[in-house]
Amino acid sequence: MKIRLRSLLPIVILLTCSISIRVLFAPIAPNMYIGGDSVVYYNLGKKMIMAPSLSTIVTPYRVPLYPFLVASFVPGPDEFPDGYLAPEIVLGVHHLMVFQSVLGVISVIFVYLLFISCNTGVVLAFFGALFFALNPQIFLWERTMLSEGVVISFFVIFLYACVCVLRKTTWYSLLFFSIFGTICFLTRPANLLIPLTVFPFIIWNNKKRNKQIFYK
Repeated sequence: MKIRLRSLLPIVILLTCSISIRVLFAPIAPNMYIGGDSVVYYNLGKKMIMAPSLSTIVTPYRVPLYPFLVASFVPGPDEFPDGYLAPEIVLGVHHLMVFQSVLGVISVIFVYLLFISCNTGVVLAFFGALFFALNPQIFLWERTMLSEGVVISFFVIFLYACVCVLRKTTWYSLLFFSIFGTICFLTRPANLLIPLTVFPFIIWNNKKRNKQIFYK
């Protein structure tokens, strides 16, 4: 029991630091940054929800996942209003910011697990994750209505999924890998290069071990 609690201590400290830095920074930047790209995300997302079709989901301007998230969290008209924002829109923007911050805190734990999975040791894993947690160049994106607010977190989780599936390919690890690979592709199409690169190694690794693709 003591050993298990000791192994959880770094995670507890990381969670505490991740939440604390975000709470302390909130009064400095209480409002979410909304720029030109944010308006495009909102408008595209509303079109996807109001009139779902291939033409509204697949566009040459943006990939669909983040616009869908924005439009789901932020209620309002078909197009983002100019000037005055109704209270329900402000509240929706706040909820989106909280969601991105929670996802950012979760990603800190996955950074720690990623280091542990690569056999770096607890100390290096802890300080690597702590640097990630306290880096303003990372957590500042969570307070913007831009895709970077979720892309960084999803990408970290996907990297951990890559390590898991390479270390031991089970149906669960492959499902984990596939889900977050798809999510990363739907936020950044360039991320498709990662599963395309990793998948041949999954097959080779399993053939080398057991001469079969999946094992229990």
